[in-house]
Amino acid sequence: MDLTKPPLRPLEGIVAGLMAGGVLYCVRPQWFGELNAGADYAVQLMLGYLALGLLFLVLKRPRLTFVSFLGCAVLALFLRNSVTSSNAAPPPAAGDPLWATLGKSSTAHFSIAHFNLSNATANVSGALQAMRYSDADLLSVQELTPLWTQLLLDSLKDIYPYYTYIEDIGMFGLAIFSRHELCELDTFYFRGVPNLSGCVWTEGGREIHFFTTHTFPALDKISARHQQQHLRVVEDYLAARNLSRPLLVFGDFNAVPWSNEMLSLRKAANLLDSRTGFMNTYNDGQVSFFDIPYDHIFFSPEFRCMEFKTLNAPDAWHLGIQGYYRFKAPGYELESKVQ
Repeated sequence: MDLTKPPLRPLEGIVAGLMAGGVLYCVRPQWFGELNAGADYAVQLMLGYLALGLLFLVLKRPRLTFVSFLGCAVLALFLRNSVTSSNAAPPPAAGDPLWATLGKSSTAHFSIAHFNLSNATANVSGALQAMRYSDADLLSVQELTPLWTQLLLDSLKDIYPYYTYIEDIGMFGLAIFSRHELCELDTFYFRGVPNLSGCVWTEGGREIHFFTTHTFPALDKISARHQQQHLRVVEDYLAARNLSRPLLVFGDFNAVPWSNEMLSLRKAANLLDSRTGFMNTYNDGQVSFFDIPYDHIFFSPEFRCMEFKTLNAPDAWHLGIQGYYRFKAPGYELESKVQ
């Protein structure tokens, strides 16, 4: 008889209980009050449970092996169900004829690139170059300071003649740069944080509406409450304004795609998620297991997402995100600009 295993059973029970608690903290964060950031680390915890399961298997601890693999499976199903429930549209296959109109000459598609300047201070010229090279129809910039404003205007206004911006010496400044005419611009504030909506008239008189925001990071109970209140205000704004379609909603939400807050927002506004997975894939093909996706581009069902990627630079791991969208049907009738 192996006398080393029985004394470890109470410890195994404690470890198993902690692991079960970790799963609950990710799957049902609302049970833990306002400090509900557990869902943010669901991917990392899932991979950790997989590694622990393999370790316990080698150590011949069947109970802990079972609990580890079960926790990994529950988290995997939770993430898969959350992504599926977001109605994320899968990207078209390489042979899909829709790809034929994704070139610069096509007026049937629209691209948007979203950048956060907090990661661009180490290499300003590289960040500006990335914005120009993105070749997006619409550029969204957040954490805009007065110093950055002039740099962006000097670098981008020859490509993006239409723009609007709101400076902030803190972290909530924002700007929109567009190749096409901007109209119907409207701004409201929540606790000093600007939220901007408007529309773009593309070639051929196609109208695309947009909304951008930057929520508080949930660092403690107070900031978590502010974030939840802010997102509820955004939901009410989108519903009350009944923003015309097609619609793009983007920004740094400081919440992961599978969180209750993001699921609620997408459901309330009938939006789809451009990100079809739960890990960031960069434009150089790398996959990050530790980069938590807080920035998002959501789109209305009138669009089909052709491609979505995370943008990086040599001196900045995460600069932003970019999505390419095509109107769903070739004959889809969008609103016509009133002459």
